[in-house]
Amino acid sequence: MKKLKFILTAALMCFIAHFSMAQELKTETFKVSGNCGMCKTRIEGAAMKVQGVNSAEWNEETKQLKVSYAAPANLLSVQKAVATVGHDTEGEKAPQKAYDKLHRCCQYQRETAIQETSKSGIQTVFFKVSGMTCASGCAKGIEKALYKQKGVKQSEVNFDTGIAKVVFDQSKFSVDQMIKIIEEFSAEGESSKYRAEVVKNN
Repeated sequence: MKKLKFILTAALMCFIAHFSMAQELKTETFKVSGNCGMCKTRIEGAAMKVQGVNSAEWNEETKQLKVSYAAPANLLSVQKAVATVGHDTEGEKAPQKAYDKLHRCCQYQRETAIQETSKSGIQTVFFKVSGMTCASGCAKGIEKALYKQKGVKQSEVNFDTGIAKVVFDQSKFSVDQMIKIIEEFSAEGESSKYRAEVVKNN
């Protein structure tokens, strides 16, 4: 009886742990430029190397990468990892040296990829944020508050420079909404008043 009880308890704990992990997983789909099966292997491999990534699948026809991940991974870390191996993404462009190292059949047309991204309604905006007094509560808090919004593909707030970068779908979210979220954000234990000003919008 005790053995059966132990087995049932262990099974229940495993189920709860698995369920909790599934609850934390986030799935995103974004554009990644590439041409062939070699590209697919490289793109998926780079994404899977990011700690926290559970699965990654790139579609050669649609050029879309579907990735499921949990902390400590985030959309930006996945995009950076893919860009590092030579493939442009919606939020991160690959370094020229990495692109040049690609096999000849993998060297996609970069200008076309950028134009298609623009047509899809994805935009990048930079803000100068004043009033931040700490990196963990203020900068990271604002970053998370922005990233939670529908249509936001990427958010990054640098406490040292005071610059916030947001990649978003303009059909689902607006710059004015971002400014409101930043200026109304309140970190626990902080009474700072924030101001956000657009410094670059493309």
